[in-house]
Amino acid sequence: MNLALRTLVIAAALAVTTFVVAACADGFSPQGDDDDDKFDQVGAQASTSSPADAEAPTVLPDSTSAPGAPATETPVPAATPTPLPTATPRPTATPTPLPTATPTPSPTPMFPPVLTVDTMAAAVGDTLAIVVARDSDAEVASVEVLDGPAELTPWSTDGLTFAPTDADTSTARVRVTDTQGLTAIGTITLTSRYRGHPQALVALGDSVASGHGLELVDYLGGDPCWRAPNSYPRRTFNALNEAGVFEGRGGEFALLACSGYDVDDLWERDVTGGFKDVGDEDQKLSQLEWAVRTNPRFVTLTIGANDTGFVGPARLFLEDGSTLDRPQVDRRMRVIERDLTVVVARLVAATDATIFVSNYYNPVAERPQGTPNCRLACFKSAADEVVGDMNDVIRNVVEGFPGDRVVFVDFETPFIGKGAPNGVGLDSARESGFGRLGELIGADQIGDVHPYCARGETVGASWINPVDCVHPDERGTTELAQIMATAIQEHIASAVG
Repeated sequence: MNLALRTLVIAAALAVTTFVVAACADGFSPQGDDDDDKFDQVGAQASTSSPADAEAPTVLPDSTSAPGAPATETPVPAATPTPLPTATPRPTATPTPLPTATPTPSPTPMFPPVLTVDTMAAAVGDTLAIVVARDSDAEVASVEVLDGPAELTPWSTDGLTFAPTDADTSTARVRVTDTQGLTAIGTITLTSRYRGHPQALVALGDSVASGHGLELVDYLGGDPCWRAPNSYPRRTFNALNEAGVFEGRGGEFALLACSGYDVDDLWERDVTGGFKDVGDEDQKLSQLEWAVRTNPRFVTLTIGANDTGFVGPARLFLEDGSTLDRPQVDRRMRVIERDLTVVVARLVAATDATIFVSNYYNPVAERPQGTPNCRLACFKSAADEVVGDMNDVIRNVVEGFPGDRVVFVDFETPFIGKGAPNGVGLDSARESGFGRLGELIGADQIGDVHPYCARGETVGASWINPVDCVHPDERGTTELAQIMATAIQEHIASAVG
C-alpha cells in the first residue's frame, strides 16, 4: 500500500477512535440499532465541527492515576440522602416548686368572757349586787341586760344589781364584753320571794276547804266564808304537826278558803285570815296574794266546783230539763282549766311552796232527788258526767307542772258509794229552800243543792252533810284530812328517798 493510502487509513482510524472515546464519554452504548443511529448523528456533527468547538467532557481527577496515564472516569458518588433531622425531644419541664409559704406564727389564743352565775335570788325589798362574769385572758369591760325586768341593772363592768319589788321567777338575757372585744351572751334565772314561813301550811279554796256547814253558827251568818276550826285543811295541819313534819311541832296554819268562790275569785276577791307579820290584822288581800306574801312550805288547794254550776244544777240542762247542755258544760270546763292554770303558775313562780291540788268527791246520792224533769238515774248520770269532766281538767292542769312542786290528790275515789243521804226536813220544803225561814237562817240556797240528796232511803253509808247534801260531814271531813296528810307525807318521803 502506498504511503498516501496508509496515511489516509491511519487518519480515518484515528478519527473513529476519537469518536468512540467521545461517545463512551457521553454515556452512549455502542450496541443496538438505536445506538447506531445516535452514532451516525454524532459522527455527522463531528465531521462538521472543529475540535475546539466541542465541549470537552469533564473528567474528575483521580488521585490514583499515574502521571501521564489516560484519565479514567471517576464515578459520581451516589448522593447520600440527607437524613431528615430527628426532632430534638422537648425536655420535660421540671415543675418549678411552689415557694413554701413561710408559716405565720399562730396568734395567742383569745378567750371570750363567761357568765359565772345562772341564778340570782333575792328577797323582795332587798338589793342583791354580785359579780356575774369573768375572763381568763383579759378583763370584763361591760355587762349589758338585753332582756329582763327593770329591777335588774348593771352596777359595775362585771356585776349586776337585782332589787325585786314583787315575788316572781323570771329570766334575763345578758351580754358580757371583754377588753379584747369578745362577747358572750347567756341567760340568768331571777328568783324573788317574800320572806318565807317555812313551817307554815296555807289552805286555799272554796266551801269544801273552808268547812262549810260544820258549825251551826255559820248558818246564822257568823262568817261569810263559812270557815270552821275543824275543816279538812286544819285537820291536815294538825296531823302533820303531830307527826313531826314541822320542826318542834311549831308549825303555822292559815285558813284562807272561802265558801262560794270560783277559781278566778282566788285573785279577784279579798279576804282576811293571813299571818299578822304579812299584813295588818284587818288587812284584806286575795287568797292568792296572801299565799304569795306568806311563802309557806305547803299550800292546799280545792277549787273549781262552783265554776261548773254545781249549785243550782237545773241550769246545766237544755229547755227540756233532761238533756245535759254539753256546749255550756264544755265552756265551763275551759274556764276552770284557764283560771286554775293561772293560779298554780303564780304559786310556782312566786313561792317556794309545794302545792297539793285536790279534785272533788261526787256527793250525789245513788238514787238522787234530781230536778223535776231529770230524777234518779237521769240526774245521777248527768252529775257523774259533769263531776268527772271537772276532775279530769284538774288532773290535767296539775300534770302540766313539775311533780316536785305540784301534787295531785285524789278525793274522788275514796268517796265512791258514800254519797248524800236523804236531807233533813221535808223534801217539799227543801226544794223551795225553806222559803222565808231559809232566808232567816241562811239556808235559802238549800233548794239549789237539794237535787243531790237521796230520794227515799239512803243507799249505803254516807260521808255527806244531810243539811245540804253537798259538803262533807264530820266523817267525810276526817277522811279528806287523812287523804291530804298522807299525800303530803308520802311526797316528803319520796323527796328524801
